[in-house]
Amino acid sequence: MGKQYYFRKRLQLLLLFGTLLAVFLLLRVTWLTQMEECCKPSSFSFKNATVFKSNCLPDDLQRHMATIGNGFIGHVVYGDTIFLNGVYNGVEGHSHRARIPATCALQLTAKDMVLSPNYMLDVGNGVFTETQENEYLKLTYTVFAHREYSKLLICNVQAEAFKHDIVLQTRNNKGKDTEDFDVISSSMFDKGIHHIHIRTKEQEIAHTSPGHSTRSSLTDVYMYYDDIPPTIQLKKGVQMFTWITSIYVNDNGAKKAYEIAKKTSFTDLLDSHTSAWHRIWSTGAIEIDGNLQLSQAVYGSLYYLYSSLPVQNDPNWQFYGLSPGGLAHGRHHEDYQGHVFWDQETWMFPPILLLQPDMAKHQLNIRVEHLEGAFQKAQNFSYRGAMYPWESAFSGDEVCPWYPATELENHVTGDIAFAFWQYMHMTDDQDFIDLAQPVIEGIAQFWESRVTYNNSKALYDINAVMGPDEWHFPVNNSCYTNFIAKISLLLPSIAFPSKADTPEINKWMDIASKMYIPFDEQKKYHPEYDGYDPEDNQTLSAEGTPNRLVKQADVVLLGFPLMLDMPDEVRKNDLAIYEKVTSERGPAMTWAMFAVGWLELEEYEKAAELFQRNMQYGLKTNMARGL
Repeated sequence: MGKQYYFRKRLQLLLLFGTLLAVFLLLRVTWLTQMEECCKPSSFSFKNATVFKSNCLPDDLQRHMATIGNGFIGHVVYGDTIFLNGVYNGVEGHSHRARIPATCALQLTAKDMVLSPNYMLDVGNGVFTETQENEYLKLTYTVFAHREYSKLLICNVQAEAFKHDIVLQTRNNKGKDTEDFDVISSSMFDKGIHHIHIRTKEQEIAHTSPGHSTRSSLTDVYMYYDDIPPTIQLKKGVQMFTWITSIYVNDNGAKKAYEIAKKTSFTDLLDSHTSAWHRIWSTGAIEIDGNLQLSQAVYGSLYYLYSSLPVQNDPNWQFYGLSPGGLAHGRHHEDYQGHVFWDQETWMFPPILLLQPDMAKHQLNIRVEHLEGAFQKAQNFSYRGAMYPWESAFSGDEVCPWYPATELENHVTGDIAFAFWQYMHMTDDQDFIDLAQPVIEGIAQFWESRVTYNNSKALYDINAVMGPDEWHFPVNNSCYTNFIAKISLLLPSIAFPSKADTPEINKWMDIASKMYIPFDEQKKYHPEYDGYDPEDNQTLSAEGTPNRLVKQADVVLLGFPLMLDMPDEVRKNDLAIYEKVTSERGPAMTWAMFAVGWLELEEYEKAAELFQRNMQYGLKTNMARGL
């Protein structure tokens, strides 16, 4: 699989991952896709697809409400929490995003008045707006996490009163006191400016813990934010109120950003913010004609990815990775606690690489920074090289609370190697690949120590693993795991051709050439692992399901995105066999990968059927939740 092959696939990847984008975050974006109406087009050609309106809100705001973010700050609109990139609290499997009480989650009312509300999320501009009005008053509440000045959270209220003596009531939903921070100091300046210094309570990994890296520490957070009065006496006419929150991991940075914001008009703050979002969309978007709902799903999904990723590198605070729930989620025992695992490299990284390669580089860079934890985990399990944790957060050590995955779901290490493979071919950024050389070679060293030579087959096995199908474990020779390991072993020879003849790389290439990939010669398909039988209705899996049932896309990923070269007959058999045995309860992205497979085979009606199944899966799931 050389560079020319990847370049030929570039456009195909872009189009097919458009399909994937439309469904991966559909559970988060469904509130958007069920809006009653869209506003009129403006200067942006995609305006209809990027503006979502509703006159009602979901019952469970924290889990199902729209979010705002800028790669450093994440916030569920009206929710009681602010989360920050890389700020976690809790030990090992209890590590989770540290909750900061919200400072501008305003719920506005007018005393002795009933107002009609409307809500709008404009993903093209990264702004959430609420309007309330009656014959006497019109309120417009605007909130955004500033895209240019990433330490800032801005909220603004514009009140147009048509009579005197209206009392505006503000209630900030700050929720309960946080259990994740100790308050080091708290004060208020003369002009109603709060200054708070807080520190996380628990290190992710104790420095004295044996078999762990020493990267874990407590995190300090500093905040400057405006006090919001509980009531405001409105005068007849138009009045505007702006409240600033500045938040960072050192005091000088938080203070400086706050001072800049206070010297800047709200109009200018909004203009610089929307201009930054426009720059993002102008360099990476997918536009779909003729299907507004699908176009909204794609733009909404991209928005949630982009709003959780930084645009620029922060020399004082690195990006800690992209979690499936995004930056605005990750409470204790919810949304994977904000952890990073294979979803980053396998599902979210490829479309970002195609549309925003600089953002994609941030996703990979954390794997370079967390290499120490991967080396340490390999040693803990008596392997060599770099064995990446199934879930990571601040320290780079294993923080997954579920035992089987921590030991058996080794494919995440190969997924990371494959992401570097894609980045190398898509960007030709050899400087970064050279920087990542310890990662790329460390992963190959891990797989070299992980394989077992099978004399009877004269091939290499990988035993006792869990593939993407988490209902079957431990299994021998997971088809997906073995092939991703093969890619990992080949990568160093391609990434560093000047070293191609060294004994170490020759050894890795030899193992790759002899890697056993399960294949049934009679049925012409790839069994998921040794002994898998798609017709077995009697045996139960480790999860108690019929052994033939598969949790999610697994073997079908061989054709795409891994691009295993196989005859069309085999690809078709893999798709047909696993469609029948894949659970309807699996993750949202599964059926999209079946759709991609049928597209590759140019069976467009079948591809459309699977694509619709994937879309309906997301909609039905959310309707069942009452959305």
